[in-house]
Amino acid sequence: MNPTTLGPGARLRAAREAAELTRRELADRLGKSYWTVSSLERDQDPITLDMIHEVALAIGCDPHSIDARLATSRKTRD
Repeated sequence: MNPTTLGPGARLRAAREAAELTRRELADRLGKSYWTVSSLERDQDPITLDMIHEVALAIGCDPHSIDARLATSRKTRD
């Protein structure tokens, strides 16, 4: 599957797994509950742009890799 067709939750999960973190470890880094991370990864709760930046900082990845809205907005500004 093309990563650009994945939703933000699936991209968040892929980034977390690439960083070799469990949901609990990411939740601890964010100061959030396990269930919050789980809901975000399953796209049950909308992920805000602020949360994407927090997650990216906690994981050590580019926030653009988690949400296509960021990649699209960046392309239109260039």
